[in-house]
Amino acid sequence: MRTQYSKLIKVANKSGSGAAQRTAMQQGLLGSFEFQRPYLVQLRDQRGSKVSYRN
Repeated sequence: MRTQYSKLIKVANKSGSGAAQRTAMQQGLLGSFEFQRPYLVQLRDQRGSKVSYRN
């Protein structure tokens, strides 16, 4: 549930031409988990690895 909430917040924070309509379940989830907003931290995307090996 927390993961779904964080994904809904992430989508809401993106700028764009228009926001998609949320379902009743999504609205309820946003209302129920609003208390967790201060504790959620979005991490930057970590694709790939910058590890180099020395011979």
